[in-house]
Amino acid sequence: MPEGKDLSVLPLPVRAEMKSLPADLADQVGAHLIAAGELIDIDPAQALKHARAARRRAARLTVTREALAEAAYAAGEWSTALNEFRSLRRMTGDQMWLPMMADCERALSRPQAALRLVKEGATLNLSPKDRIELRLVEAGARSDLGQQSEALRLLRHTLSTLPARAVGARVRIGYALADQLLATDEQDQALEMFSQVASWDTDHATDAAERVEQLNGFTLELGEDDSDDEVVHAQPEPESDPEPEPTSELEPEPESESDPEAEAASEPAPEPEPEAVSDPEPVSEPEATSEPKAAPNPEPEAADELGDLLDFARETEGAAPQEDDRA
Repeated sequence: MPEGKDLSVLPLPVRAEMKSLPADLADQVGAHLIAAGELIDIDPAQALKHARAARRRAARLTVTREALAEAAYAAGEWSTALNEFRSLRRMTGDQMWLPMMADCERALSRPQAALRLVKEGATLNLSPKDRIELRLVEAGARSDLGQQSEALRLLRHTLSTLPARAVGARVRIGYALADQLLATDEQDQALEMFSQVASWDTDHATDAAERVEQLNGFTLELGEDDSDDEVVHAQPEPESDPEPEPTSELEPEPESESDPEAEAASEPAPEPEPEAVSDPEPVSEPEATSEPKAAPNPEPEAADELGDLLDFARETEGAAPQEDDRA
């Protein structure tokens, strides 16, 4: 149980209803209710735990059922919230829960059921605030059914009938209208509507100002993308011209590919011819080398002739003295 909670912060009707409980139990239930109220905007899941703890301890109190319904609604527990809102409506007879019930039906992907509750609410004496909430649910259900034009018509009509002093209602309806315009790709109108809502929303209850900044940035990026697209569209034109040319060039290419093969087949044939031409060259070279080898052969012949001359000279010299002796 949460400790240190001052039960005096609870609204007087809540404390009055809790008087039917024992003091200790009332303190426990009150502490959980205070904790759920403090956490519902910060941590809805944790707030839901405290609301369930309060309901378990005092299920017959409307304050615990209301706390659980609102905490479940904030946490996105649509089935739990719808059941608790139905119980509250049955227990109190109050129709103020009808817009939340319709919104839960829509969140559960049952837009037709949501529209039935909207139709039922049109016959009831609802407060202006509840009627605004019910109109928002109706526009959302129409959009879920693919009826965007009808959703835009409902929101525009409602906004046109709101007085200038109903600032809160104008902010809620205007924001929904801008969001619907954005969903239908009406960028300029959505930006204009978000800007108008931002000027109304002086309490900053919505993020309309941030949406304006986002849309301004998106518009700039979209403009850059458009310019890029134009460049891209301009580029294919020169690229498309050469594309047919390669196809025409591809047809003669097989012929050119066959010619190199024939040439390649014919080129090896002349290659042996230079080899045949080169063969005589080495043959002639050994002949040239054989000629100098034959040169030494005549040298002995010349030596023999020289020897014969020397012998002849000796003989003549030997013969000469004999003649002198005879003389």
